Amino acid sequence: MRDMESALNDWSVTSSGSPELAEKMLQLYRKEGLEGFLDIPYGFAALAYNAVGNSKQAVKYAKLAQEVIMMKDGPWTPNMQIWNNLLQDPRNHWSFKRRSK
Repeated sequence: MRDMESALNDWSVTSSGSPELAEKMLQLYRKEGLEGFLDIPYGFAALAYNAVGNSKQAVKYAKLAQEVIMMKDGPWTPNMQIWNNLLQDPRNHWSFKRRSK
């Protein structure tokens, strides 16, 4: 999981971060019974999809990340602001098309 997180958090030109890797990470979290911590892979999925220009999927996963954060941490947590920013305008978010080729 750490290797997946590192790849998804790598924004260099040579990064292997992708929506497919984010989906694999989601599957692994579920397989390991980490449903209470799905905000992490949901967030990576939101950024990965937005980075290839798929704002629809980015919004879906950002909202899911928010749902988990609300149950786990509450609205005051700093991570909530990350997803609020993406949801305000995914196409003007810093991640939009950051990995599109």
